[in-house]
Amino acid sequence: MTGITSKLEDTIWCNDRTISAKRGWDSTGDLSISHLYYAPRNRAYSVHIPNLSCTSKNDAFTVSNENGNKKLQYPVALLTSDEMILAGADLVGGGGTEYKSYLNSGAIYWSLSPSYFATSTANEFAVGLNGSAESYDTKFSGGLRPSVVLKIGAEIESGDGTVNSPYVIKN
Repeated sequence: MTGITSKLEDTIWCNDRTISAKRGWDSTGDLSISHLYYAPRNRAYSVHIPNLSCTSKNDAFTVSNENGNKKLQYPVALLTSDEMILAGADLVGGGGTEYKSYLNSGAIYWSLSPSYFATSTANEFAVGLNGSAESYDTKFSGGLRPSVVLKIGAEIESGDGTVNSPYVIKN
């Protein structure tokens, strides 16, 4: 893939670690009774409005420091929970419904978005088996599905985007 990085946009991949609710956490960061919730969880389960902007430059992962934090070597990252929801991954806790989205691959794979932290567990958003956006304990061994953004003018040489026929970008 390193042969086509000139065809990839250095976009912002937002790992939004903004805290939305401390729920029992004191100012020193010690847990007293409950969960520490992150903004992606609040947007997904409370306000139901996905957000594609990144409020903190520390959370804006990029290759250059022009628009972000220059923490990436290559312009590749994971989708956020907000992007998953906009792509059609509904929020459920299971239930067997299968969602018609390109994200539904029949496998569980991680997103870039944190959900919550509790005494002995950290939860992260992932795409579930049925294509839903769900919060999973990070002890779970889900997969990864890297994402890229093509620059304007980049062309597909061949492929249909499936596992057996991935897209090939023209050089």
